[in-house]
Amino acid sequence: LMLDGAADGGGRGACSSPDGANEPKHVVLNVGHLPTADLDDLRSTVRTSLDIMNELDGGKEEGFVANVLCVLPTKNSSSPGPSLGVSWRSVREINLSVWTGPEHAGRWYRRSKGHREIVSQHRSGSLKTFGNLLLSLNASSARWQRRCKACRLTEDSLEADICSKCGAETWKLPLF
Repeated sequence: LMLDGAADGGGRGACSSPDGANEPKHVVLNVGHLPTADLDDLRSTVRTSLDIMNELDGGKEEGFVANVLCVLPTKNSSSPGPSLGVSWRSVREINLSVWTGPEHAGRWYRRSKGHREIVSQHRSGSLKTFGNLLLSLNASSARWQRRCKACRLTEDSLEADICSKCGAETWKLPLF
């Protein structure tokens, strides 16, 4: 699990991907939106998102390729500083879950404790402002391009360690 982000109140992200991940073929995309600085909704959605990340972090789930979570606040431009400790006015939460197929994703989502918890909160009305877009996407093609360290052109292959144009090494590229 990797965490990244700026200390200035900018976005944060986490990525979980097991070693030896399979080729991505199916993506579940959830784009959540908190239109107000509602700390209860933010705590609840981030907590369940992190629970889901932890569930997937072991890399033992069949068909799992990767999960990426980004939390992106929009700063409150009308206020010079934090108001009651909050300097943002809205938040986008983007969760990208990548699988080898829809059957693997569906099986995991049906069994996930974290996913059941957030769905329960959606249905019960305990979330006050959070709304989201949920998309399931099947890959029609996948194309990896590794860039040459010398001439900076690309090679169209995940396994292309050497540039076919100049013979120099290419930058390594993970499966996801």
